[in-house]
Amino acid sequence: MARTGLGPRGLTRPRRRPGSARPALADARRERGVRRGDVLLALPARMRRGRVAGRRARRPPRRRARRREGDLPRRRRSARASGRGAGLCLRGRHRPRRPPHRLRGRNGPCPPRPCPRLRVDFVPRRSLMKLRMRGATPAIAFLFAGLAASPLFGGSAATSYNEARQVLDAGIKAMGGLEALQALKDLRRVGTGTGYNQGQSLLPDAALTTRAMEITSVQDFARGRSSTEVTNVPTGGIMTKTRAVLSGDSGFGYSLVTRVLTPSAPGAVAGAKAALRRDPAVLLLTARSRAETLRSLGDETVDGKRNRVITFADSDGTQTGLYFDADTGLLSKFDTLADNAALGDAVTENILSDYRDVAVGSARVRLPARVVTKVNGDVTQDLKFTVIEANTGARDDAFAAPADAQTIPPAPTGAVTVTKLGERAYLLAGGSHNSLAVVFDDHVVVVEAPLNEERSLAVMAKIAETVPGKPIKYVVPTHYHFDHSGGLRTYVAKGVTIVTTPGNTAFVERLAAAPHTIRPDSLSREPRKPVIETFTGKRVFRDATGTLEVIDIGPSPHVTEAVIAYLPKEKAVFVADLFTIPVQGPFPPANPALVHFSDKLKTLAVDTIVPAHGRIGTMEDLKAALAVKMPQNPQ
Repeated sequence: MARTGLGPRGLTRPRRRPGSARPALADARRERGVRRGDVLLALPARMRRGRVAGRRARRPPRRRARRREGDLPRRRRSARASGRGAGLCLRGRHRPRRPPHRLRGRNGPCPPRPCPRLRVDFVPRRSLMKLRMRGATPAIAFLFAGLAASPLFGGSAATSYNEARQVLDAGIKAMGGLEALQALKDLRRVGTGTGYNQGQSLLPDAALTTRAMEITSVQDFARGRSSTEVTNVPTGGIMTKTRAVLSGDSGFGYSLVTRVLTPSAPGAVAGAKAALRRDPAVLLLTARSRAETLRSLGDETVDGKRNRVITFADSDGTQTGLYFDADTGLLSKFDTLADNAALGDAVTENILSDYRDVAVGSARVRLPARVVTKVNGDVTQDLKFTVIEANTGARDDAFAAPADAQTIPPAPTGAVTVTKLGERAYLLAGGSHNSLAVVFDDHVVVVEAPLNEERSLAVMAKIAETVPGKPIKYVVPTHYHFDHSGGLRTYVAKGVTIVTTPGNTAFVERLAAAPHTIRPDSLSREPRKPVIETFTGKRVFRDATGTLEVIDIGPSPHVTEAVIAYLPKEKAVFVADLFTIPVQGPFPPANPALVHFSDKLKTLAVDTIVPAHGRIGTMEDLKAALAVKMPQNPQ
């Protein structure tokens, strides 16, 4: 015998019984005078559609509704549903009262007591239209609010721009005014400072080592030229004196010690142009020239003081944040966000202070005499200028190449070149940094993963082309310095095991976890944890074809943990930074790191030296480099 079913959605209908597919709906329509076009809002969806188990219910024949005891009058067929909102269960005297035997359950009539879960509300078409318009009112209001917020209607974008423009104009006024800044054609600065070796110190997790700096710079804003001469002492080295020159669309680097001139690569020229545009003396004029990109970011506290923050997009697309002291209106700092191969998304801040008045003709401008640079919160440079002179007349010889300079081409970029070392070792060059690949029976070991993902992918492709069918199983960085470890993330993404010294473990883990959202790389797209194996002293890779030894010869004056790769059969050693053999030009003066490396080689049988920078050399080259002394007072 069929039984009544009561489900969570109300009354259920009998299963495949003729004439009972939608009994509640049919009875309600017959007895309440529902017209075609009226909408049933409260019954379950399957009952509204008149379908049961995928088959169309049989429509009962139309017949004139008969009044029964307990039914509502015809004139109240809507049961005030149009005024109560769809789907609400009517209460009190407005609840439809039907005899229980007129409603059916899943397998038969309903129980004698009316079911409180059944909600049958019919809404006439006219009332439904009113409800629809009533519900559309918030959407229409939202639409017009969105239009009002668009730039065409003077909304948020225009408001943000106007606020930013007011802050920028106030900052220009605080520095001396628009006319005075526009009258600034060139600037000469002389100062001293301290450089902090981020990514170039002795240990990755220790305090940064420092170097004393002396700087003389000339910026010719009117003609797009700059010349910066810096004297410092790098870690594990001796004094260096270099000059970096930008002249229009070209430039060069010059060593006053070796008298070697190297033309600037396109990337270096682009960087020098950006630095000239973002010089604190003209940065606000640069922002003003990009007025359409100005936006306000509100207020922020910097060193305990309230700052008004705005931003603009530079001509190269770099978003630059400008922070203005709310009390003085002067620029207190500016920052940029860019991708760094080792750090990930890196914020570079330039904090400005110690403003001084500088004469520009009959006018005066206020310029900062101290500039502190931070990268991801670490101070990398602190400069204090003792001389700031404007419109002194930038002489052409400050931007000209010295007559006695030896010009050599810049390091090649692009394609990776391969040089075979013996039967199973290959030097992968073709750029500023080299790598070593050693082939075993069923795998390859790579020594050094420099620069970035682009370089690593190019090296991997060249290895696959040179020794097809043999996967890279291990990669060995020689030391943690950023330019020699920036390509490790690509190897991590490929599942290659990193073999390194214990002091680099935490650094490699941080490097692999660094967020790269600005320029997502392969590890960002498919994150995974690095597989790291450490060794102390020496690790040997060996099979029937030969042997590779990776040896930690640290502590070195250059870096505490310094690894070299030694091939006993080939009598060759791969070394990074401790000894560089220039492709052209003389050797630089010998430094303590070179002497330390030379001492470590005395226990090895070496004929060939393969550097991470420069060309392949011999022990004779090492002897020649050790004999070079520092010149007196290089100019």
